[in-house]
Amino acid sequence: MAHSPKLISETIAQAKAAASRATTFLSKSEIRLSAITAKVDTDHCVKCLTCVRSCPFGVPVFNEKEGVIEIDEALCHGCGICAGVCPRQTIQLNYYEDDQIMCKIDALLAGGM
Repeated sequence: MAHSPKLISETIAQAKAAASRATTFLSKSEIRLSAITAKVDTDHCVKCLTCVRSCPFGVPVFNEKEGVIEIDEALCHGCGICAGVCPRQTIQLNYYEDDQIMCKIDALLAGGM
């Protein structure tokens, strides 16, 4: 009933559709994840926790035992916010290195003139 007041029959049909959608994911032996995920260079990270505070998905966490920031690739959505706010630029997105992005920007600007 979160969408709006509905008939019971409509609610049941929506519930069955949601259960069917969930079953398609649960029935697979493996799930492919996005290749675009963030990675932390722990050698240069100063552990300022800016990435931890700014990630909308709560993926970067501070591992107190090892004293490092960790990003679980299975949970990372690849949005790049943590990489953008990192003051030391120790977080990189796979397949989106800084020099690659700069080349794309240069090509776009050169093509428009």
